[in-house]
Amino acid sequence: MFARKSIIWQIFPQYILLILISLIIVTLYATDALKNIYLHRIRTDLKSRGRLIGRILTSDISAGEINTINREIEALAKENDIRISVILTDGKVIADSEEDYRFMENHADRPEIREAFETRVGSSIRYSVTLNKNMLYVAVPVIRNDEVIAFIRTSMPAADLSHALHEIYRKIAFTGILVIFIAGMIGLGYTYFLNKPIQAIKLGARRIGNGELNHRLYITKPIELKNLAESMNKMADQLEERIDIITQQRNELEAILTSMVEAVLVVDTEERIIRMNHAMSKLLDVNTKDATGKDIQTVFRNIALQRFIRETLNSRKPREEELIVTSETERTVQAHGTLLKDASENTIGGLIVLNDITRQKSLEDIRRQFVANVSHELKTPVTAIHGFVETLREGAIHDKKKAPEFLQIIMKHTDRLNTIIEDLLNLSRIEQDSEKGEISLKVTSVRQVMQEAVSLCLNKAAEKNIELTLQAKSGLKAKLNPPLLTQAVVNLIDNAIKYSPEGSSISIQALRQQDHLNIQVKDNGIGIPHTDIPRIFERFYRVDKARSRQLGGTGLGLSIVKHIIQAHGGTITVDSQPGEGSTFTLSITMI
Repeated sequence: MFARKSIIWQIFPQYILLILISLIIVTLYATDALKNIYLHRIRTDLKSRGRLIGRILTSDISAGEINTINREIEALAKENDIRISVILTDGKVIADSEEDYRFMENHADRPEIREAFETRVGSSIRYSVTLNKNMLYVAVPVIRNDEVIAFIRTSMPAADLSHALHEIYRKIAFTGILVIFIAGMIGLGYTYFLNKPIQAIKLGARRIGNGELNHRLYITKPIELKNLAESMNKMADQLEERIDIITQQRNELEAILTSMVEAVLVVDTEERIIRMNHAMSKLLDVNTKDATGKDIQTVFRNIALQRFIRETLNSRKPREEELIVTSETERTVQAHGTLLKDASENTIGGLIVLNDITRQKSLEDIRRQFVANVSHELKTPVTAIHGFVETLREGAIHDKKKAPEFLQIIMKHTDRLNTIIEDLLNLSRIEQDSEKGEISLKVTSVRQVMQEAVSLCLNKAAEKNIELTLQAKSGLKAKLNPPLLTQAVVNLIDNAIKYSPEGSSISIQALRQQDHLNIQVKDNGIGIPHTDIPRIFERFYRVDKARSRQLGGTGLGLSIVKHIIQAHGGTITVDSQPGEGSTFTLSITMI
């Protein structure tokens, strides 16, 4: 009669379920209350009868007329349809309406008797060994001259109680079923009445969606659906206007993309090409019309570009990477990738922008090669100078006054040149390995790397009586290159020692903040002027050239640190106040 997913079968079952749950709760509460009320009434009735029987039998109990007592309670029990027992204070049974009292055991331990001793009224529902069935017992004392002389215990089978309660439960259940049926019929009729205009709105919306913008809906009630129909009519009026606006915006966007120098590519979440501009078509030597709608594996043969697009779609953050693409010639591009999201923040694809940096890359390669060549050229005279110094030390110098001074100067400059060469070679090697992806990363204990770096700097710190404090949790691990990261931290600590006063302290800390590993080296040294901070990571740049040379700096330490961190996919920042100290922070994404 109704569709499986129609509003009737979405509302009606919930409506019935709500009624059923409410009825169950009320029934449970009512039956429990009725049971308690019924049991209380029965106990009160048995207690009243027990006290009345006690007053009747008081004289006979005091006189010990056991036979008389038994005859009387048998008559009273038949008349009231209950069982009556007379029990002395020591628990001895002297009369019972249903069993021979002479063969009954002592009742001093019975719960109702013990309770009657304490509260003057005792009751219990328990199994009777004498009658072999569950009984409800109520015991009251027989008092004469303010003294308890016996107990009258009245009882009735628990089965009688259950039968009465079951009759009540049956009536409640029947009433509940009737209520559910009546409410269900009312609810079904209402939902059917509500479904008719909804179906009309559904069909009207389908026609408007298929392009019949002149179609109108006429709903008179209920008022909510009438308002909805009117809103849909307004929507149809506005839709054509919106379509014209969207068409105009699309043409404007197409003009912008066509005029852009940067190559732009848009893909969906399934790696299919949605759009590319003329610059992208020219850069990759593909036809825009032929490529649209196809997956990137079919259009682009470049594995690195395919990987970058895939990683952009799988990443939550914008990505940036240098890639090599080949069409007529080999080109180096700076690739930028970010996710595209709709108004609901749902990912609908990715945006890839390629900047041709072939010329800049060529110039950078020339510069790096120059640094490497200069380093190798400098190493030859360093070796010669070093050998000459060794010769002089063996006795070739006859001037005993000047020889030691000359030797010291030669050795100082030799060591300095050698340090510069080593730093240049390290810097060049790090850059080349990073570009080729040859820097191996492995999951390593961060604390072990930090401890090794600190231990390498302890002697130098001891010379200035500087305290090095390390804070890093033993369980902190990250994917990194231990030797390179050790070198980076050593360079930072070495700089901090050089520019910190004697007797001060340097703090080295490693901690995880969200999905980043942050390594901080904080000193209390001379600090760095704000105007110099943007350039301190350049090769050979020194804030105070004279002081740096005097302390043995090469001007390459921070540049090496920067390239090591970049090889890890991280960043380095500095926070410094002149005269107060500096804090260098290495930030690496946790993998």
